[in-house]
Amino acid sequence: MAEQGMGSLVIRFVDGTEQRLEYVRQTQDGANLAARLEEALNGQHLLVEVEGRLVVYPFHCIKSVEVSPMPEKLPRNVIRKARLIAPKM
Repeated sequence: MAEQGMGSLVIRFVDGTEQRLEYVRQTQDGANLAARLEEALNGQHLLVEVEGRLVVYPFHCIKSVEVSPMPEKLPRNVIRKARLIAPKM
């Protein structure tokens, strides 16, 4: 698979901490990537290979996960073209 540059992953935990990761993006079949994303979200853990180690993040400890840049193919239930707005005070 050919490289597509670097990507980043930000995992925000329910305790307020966050973990930032950087990874080499790989070219994949878009449908396969969407299916793998769907499978990961249906699991109980986020699994990440980090510097020769496997790190397991239980989803019950995770508040949110941010992937950048966004994959081209996404599951059908993704709300598209949203934008962040400031909360009303």
